[in-house]
Amino acid sequence: MNKIDLFNIICFDIFNRATESFPLEATFGFKDVTESIDVFFDENELQNIQVDEVIWSSIDWLSREGFLRKEVDDSQISIVLTSKGLNATNTTLSILGENKPFKELIKEKVLIASINSVCILMTDFFKSNS
Repeated sequence: MNKIDLFNIICFDIFNRATESFPLEATFGFKDVTESIDVFFDENELQNIQVDEVIWSSIDWLSREGFLRKEVDDSQISIVLTSKGLNATNTTLSILGENKPFKELIKEKVLIASINSVCILMTDFFKSNS
């Protein structure tokens, strides 16, 4: 497992949380994200990785790049999409031969069942919004 793949999976989860709650803040803990992304990995694949550190770094990067605003209170994180983040979720991308806005693709997790699919989707998303 490389950290770039983990970053992409985490960003996928974070954008899903942010778009589901927009325009309200999404509030969650590190454990919530870890449980959500576990489905993409084998049982012990994340064992030697500081997942909380990668989650925090990913959220911080998304904030510094202007996709979201964040607040941290103890073990809870609150995020909300910025106008750049909201516009980015409307970006049309193609996966499995379908052209759809990013916000629809992240809701249709059934289409994106593998690490490879999520990484391709997130790479295309960031390329389109840089």
